[in-house]
Amino acid sequence: MTNYSNKFAILSHILPPSSSGQAIMLYRLLKERSKNDYILISRQNYNNSDIDNTGSETLPAKYYFLCSDAKPMRVYSYPVIQHILNIALSVIPRVKARANCIADILRKERPYCLLACTADLLDMPAGYIACKKAGIPFVPYIFDDYVYQWTGSSRLFARVVAWFVMPRSFRIIGPNTYIAKEFKRRYGKDMDIIHNPCDMPKLPIDVIKNSIKLDSREINIVYTGAVYRANNDSFINLLKAIDLIDNKNIKLHIFTGQSKDELQKMGISHNCLEVYGHVNQSEIAWVLQQATILFLPLAFKSPVQEVITTSAPSKMGEYMSMAKPIFVNAPSNSFISWYFKHHKAAMVVDENNPQIIANKLRELISNPGLQKKLGQKARSIAESDFDLKIIRNKFDQLLNSYQAIITKH
Repeated sequence: MTNYSNKFAILSHILPPSSSGQAIMLYRLLKERSKNDYILISRQNYNNSDIDNTGSETLPAKYYFLCSDAKPMRVYSYPVIQHILNIALSVIPRVKARANCIADILRKERPYCLLACTADLLDMPAGYIACKKAGIPFVPYIFDDYVYQWTGSSRLFARVVAWFVMPRSFRIIGPNTYIAKEFKRRYGKDMDIIHNPCDMPKLPIDVIKNSIKLDSREINIVYTGAVYRANNDSFINLLKAIDLIDNKNIKLHIFTGQSKDELQKMGISHNCLEVYGHVNQSEIAWVLQQATILFLPLAFKSPVQEVITTSAPSKMGEYMSMAKPIFVNAPSNSFISWYFKHHKAAMVVDENNPQIIANKLRELISNPGLQKKLGQKARSIAESDFDLKIIRNKFDQLLNSYQAIITKH
């Protein structure tokens, strides 16, 4: 029997207290656990005072900073050959170097399993190899589809890695039934589902002094988070729809780490648009509570369109917990369109059509009764599907079951 400790390890390119959705989800799942229950591994150095710390508090457990990867070699060649040589001469040496560093940590700490999170191309293969070297079970934690969040030669590399690693993993964790079905189809492997959790705040939210206050006389459409290739065309749709409605009281408030100039380069610009900096997690509920409508977009034309089908944005439960009407603009084959239509918990437009968005938005704005109905339904569903206490308990039970199986054998 292998001599495991009573802790597990998490490998993620980003960790609490960073403001990334992935880091915030990990913080929520782990914050009540003892510091002796787990260790955290990242390529980022969280002892660095310059690290982003606006998402949460630092967790009490031990943080490990990975040693530097092997330096990539520059390749000059024809495009197809360059892709192949780039993987052979640049990516593979970096994977080996990172795997060796992770393996050293695993041998020292002897966790009963390693949870390797997505959003870093090299963590998945490096984590798997490290686990093999150290004799530790490997568990991919799929926040987004590992293969299709990449493009070009990176996607080719990720496809090969996933084809080999996923079926050979001890277990796989993911956020929703859509991605679970997709992984079962691709890799023949079942997925343990852990929804992205959120706190269920007591409503209404108390006023936070010195925080942003929106004008309650206006129709405030609010979005929080990154604007990027997985949702940017939906914002353009919304702004075109607002023009069609021609109501000067409609304001779109985007709370993000990106500047107004960066959004403008993506074609997201309008006189109704207000852009704010990133909101600290301690204030996010107060900001969301001031919304007339919460906007939840996903792109219709994106280089990572396959990711959009299975995506479960971390803000989803957070929006629902506010008991505010949610306006979804996302493709018909996406998880979030299906979910909100199935539960009748949002106004959903699953077409890339500003005119239809304008019609549905006008309907929602003019009907306070509908706003209340949708908000209350969303809150009710969130209490069963996303409540932090329920999800954390499920996560803890899942890891306990892993430990029981692993240590028994």
